[in-house]
Amino acid sequence: MDISNQTAPSFANLTRRIAYNYELDCNAYPNVCENQCYYVYCKQGAWAIHVERTPASRRDSECAGYNRCSHGRACGSPPGGWLVNPNADWSCDEQPKSSTSEGGAGSATRCMPKGENSSEGATWQNFINGNTAATLNKRLPDGTPVTVVLNNVNHNGYCASYGNVGTTQCGAAAQPPGTGNGPRQR
Repeated sequence: MDISNQTAPSFANLTRRIAYNYELDCNAYPNVCENQCYYVYCKQGAWAIHVERTPASRRDSECAGYNRCSHGRACGSPPGGWLVNPNADWSCDEQPKSSTSEGGAGSATRCMPKGENSSEGATWQNFINGNTAATLNKRLPDGTPVTVVLNNVNHNGYCASYGNVGTTQCGAAAQPPGTGNGPRQR
């Protein structure tokens, strides 16, 4: 039955639910993709997340406070271990984002180049604030479900399992693309 043109009272209060996909280009954001895969495959997270802009979700962010990635501080001691990051101009990425209900305590964090992290963060903010055709230029209200979709995936590292191509090995520190010193995952 086609309900799109129904005017009967039983159909009057129906709201169309749109599935939103947040697409990440792994060529542009390789470290963000690795962090997302680590969250899903190594921390048993999900590709589905929910927009949540409350101050509590920001306060509980795993990356809150000083920028531990560029200040040369140790970033924690998970099974794979974090090394002190000697790289200036790096920042902490959190997946899922602190602006989701799944973000905060228990999320995956990764030190990465600040430019990559800032650019992808701006892309996410444009997405949830309705500044993109992917959301039909509508601001997504809190509670809106979003599915993270990866494009141009490098099936090495933590994204090996994406698309059922390989098997992700968890528990070892991640080597970032293009550097031997770089981000460590937790």
